[in-house]
Amino acid sequence: MEELPPPPEEEEPIVPFFALSEKPVEIKRVNPVYPELAKKAGIEGTVVVKVLVNTKGDVEKVEILKSHPLLDEAAVNAAKQFKFKPGKQRDRYVKVWVSIPFNFRLKK
Repeated sequence: MEELPPPPEEEEPIVPFFALSEKPVEIKRVNPVYPELAKKAGIEGTVVVKVLVNTKGDVEKVEILKSHPLLDEAAVNAAKQFKFKPGKQRDRYVKVWVSIPFNFRLKK
């Protein structure tokens, strides 16, 4: 008798933010390092990223929603280091996308 392959590991569903009974709570925020090139050029701007927060509260994925070419990498690197208390749907932790804006402003 031929052995059947094991069932695929179930991918945890990603729950829409509005459907959560408890939203993820930021525990650790990391400010981006202002890129030297952008500083020298006097460039300011806002980068908005969305992060996929997993059931352990770690950032699993980062995507850019609002880009600024010289500032994107710094925002993504900072976002990857965030830590959250995971979101909940009813009584279980779930994966959810969260948006994070980063404002890059030069001190005058």
